[in-house]
This record gives sequence, C-alpha cells and structure tokens, in this order.
Amino acid sequence: MVADKGYDSKALRSWLIERGKTPIISSKSNRKVQIDHDRQAIRHADIIARFDDLDDGND
Repeated sequence: MVADKGYDSKALRSWLIERGKTPIISSKSNRKVQIDHDRQAIRHADIIARFDDLDDGND
C-alpha cells in the first residue's frame, strides 16, 4: 500500500504487514527513527493522484 505521511503510524504498518501487504509510507518528520520507503513509488502515486484530481474537475 502506498500512502503519504498522514498515514504514518505503527498500528497501520503492523496491520498491513499482518495481512501480507508492504507499507510504502513516508515517515512523519517527528518520527524518532525514520523508516526507509520507496521514494519512486510515492512519486508515482502522487502523479496519479494529481491527474485524478484534474479529471474530477472537468465534470
């Protein structure tokens, strides 16, 4: 699952791992230990979300 730092929580990461999913979530800036993430996957998801937002505005 790819998500932005708003979803960064230990509980969510654990929940995803228990279900066999790989969390790709950027760490919040105040996290004591930053967790590595796939920056390219985050950028790709952001681009898709931006195009989706543009598409929603043309209704």
